[in-house]
Amino acid sequence: MSLAKQSIEELFNLLDVNRDNELSRAELHQAAQSLGWHWYQAPLYAVLDLLTIPAPLSNSAFISFMNQILRDPDGPYGRVLLHSELYTNPPPKLIKYIGISKNA
Repeated sequence: MSLAKQSIEELFNLLDVNRDNELSRAELHQAAQSLGWHWYQAPLYAVLDLLTIPAPLSNSAFISFMNQILRDPDGPYGRVLLHSELYTNPPPKLIKYIGISKNA
């Protein structure tokens, strides 16, 4: 197991407060507070929060997204954002507000 993979799994275990092998928004919030996350961790927190809006993240999804963030030169501001519910299924009011077509 690579050091990065081991570190990602350790991070998941720290965030998975109830040990159900899924990371919910509530757990993320609780764990981030208890770990003392601040500005340095804000970009990662924001992405994980966005990705947990529709449903908790499984361990495997978390590892996949974290690996994608690590490989992307833009980090948490990169392609991982394309997995968010707001990108894959934007609400009609948002589509109308920003003037995009679902076919674009």
